[in-house]
Amino acid sequence: MDPAPNRSARLARYLVRSAWAPLRWQRPALLGALVLATTLGAAWSVNLRHQAVGQRLGWANTLDYLYAPFLYLVPQTNFAFAASLNLPEALARVTGPLIPLLGLFWLARRQLLITAADVLIDHSASGHAVILANQGHGDALALASAEAGEVIVLADPGVMDEEDRLAVLGTAGVMCRSALPKSLAQVGTLALWQASDADNIASATSVRSGRDIGPSDIHLSVRGLELHRALLQAPDLMLDKAVRLRPHSLAGSAMRAAITGPDFLETAVERGQSRVTLCLWGNSDALQWAAELALRQFWSVRLSAPRVVWANMAADAPLPEPLAHLADHAAQVFGQGTACPAIERLSADAACADQAITCHLVDAGDTDATVARSFSLAARLRQDHVRPAPVQAVLGAACAIAPLFTTDKLEFLPPIIPGAGVTLATLRNRKADEVAAEIHLAYDQQFGSGGTAPASGRWQDLPETYVAASRAAADHVAIKRWDAQTSGLAEDHLIERLAEAEHNRWSADRLLAGWSPAGAAARDNERRLHPDLRPWAMLGDAAKEKDREAVKHIDLRAI
Repeated sequence: MDPAPNRSARLARYLVRSAWAPLRWQRPALLGALVLATTLGAAWSVNLRHQAVGQRLGWANTLDYLYAPFLYLVPQTNFAFAASLNLPEALARVTGPLIPLLGLFWLARRQLLITAADVLIDHSASGHAVILANQGHGDALALASAEAGEVIVLADPGVMDEEDRLAVLGTAGVMCRSALPKSLAQVGTLALWQASDADNIASATSVRSGRDIGPSDIHLSVRGLELHRALLQAPDLMLDKAVRLRPHSLAGSAMRAAITGPDFLETAVERGQSRVTLCLWGNSDALQWAAELALRQFWSVRLSAPRVVWANMAADAPLPEPLAHLADHAAQVFGQGTACPAIERLSADAACADQAITCHLVDAGDTDATVARSFSLAARLRQDHVRPAPVQAVLGAACAIAPLFTTDKLEFLPPIIPGAGVTLATLRNRKADEVAAEIHLAYDQQFGSGGTAPASGRWQDLPETYVAASRAAADHVAIKRWDAQTSGLAEDHLIERLAEAEHNRWSADRLLAGWSPAGAAARDNERRLHPDLRPWAMLGDAAKEKDREAVKHIDLRAI
């Protein structure tokens, strides 16, 4: 568990917020009161002097009244005559010098507070978060995390030269600097959010090997889907010296939040469909994430295997490698017919006419093009079908046009916005990882062979590919509970059917991770061959028992 920020870290955040806080009415009110008191005191003093010598107020001595307040803006030197001063003059002597002194203090106040915050961060703070970024790529994460209450230090080489960025970040309490702090030993969370995936990986390995760092995880942004997959298969790179690299894809996280769970299965059942069919319009990384998640997650005792349709894709266009790998082995692993997951290409007209589609996902790569295609598609579906399938758009991270999709005239689901609401807390995702870790622990205790099995051992030391597999199993728990509560199956029959669905889900997950059926041969981790990649009916009793036990460890009555 990550340590909470200590008092010094919280004080540093408060100092930065105070430094960049907008001008409040109290400051000009105090300055105005001092100016008024000095002006009245000086004018009153001049008037008393004129009365003492018998001069009356006139144009000749008006200049004396106008100039009098300026005489008291600096401290007076004739303190020996203080006892002879009249009350107005004594008041002006006190309030006058305070005007420039307060002005100088307010001018230097921001830098003084920021310097004090930097000293606290460098010498006594602990439990705070550090984000290494460049070109402004870490600003959204820093702002969202700071607004969620975290203590954030943003290290960005260009931020100190941009006053507007500093003001926005500082107002939220983000402490900005041009480089990483000298020491990372007391840091609670470290995230690398630079523009380049290669820079993030290089910085992560450099920090891990060259510094004493506090967190056991280094979170890094990996935007490329193929690189993300490759990292999951590189255990030596991902885990070294008890510090794990945690790759994150904003598109993948957004899709995971939108797709996992029983909502699409409920929609398919309500529409009288035999399986969940996801229709994809575009060829972005986000849609590839959606396709893989659908094939991993949409396994239920109430529905057949999931189906993914790519609309308007050329017949000779290659499928993404993991999907092509699954399609090549699907019949051998799942069997024939509707028990086998399907990946198809359809023309735009055929996709619009297909009544078996559960939802249309649209991502044209550009926000304007995505919005235009989404509305055009929704209008055509409304015209062609009595009950059209909903359309869900994938919009840019900073898009503010989501309310456009709340119309009642067309069928839309809330748009998916990668990066929206992402904070360091959501990246750590401790609650979801607890469920995944419990699933792994139950497996390890029963089938880990004393730590000799490939997927056995402590959760902290588990290769990232098996961590991802446990998270996928945890994501599917909600669907198993939905099955248990809505299928009407008796307990023994329910366990058996859920175990079969779990085996199919696991098989799809392994195929998408690059594993292949081993046939009659033994398991080969180097070549990623597994003998259990076969239809449920052909599976051995020992392998089936693993799936039954996995289901029995779930509280199916929980909501």
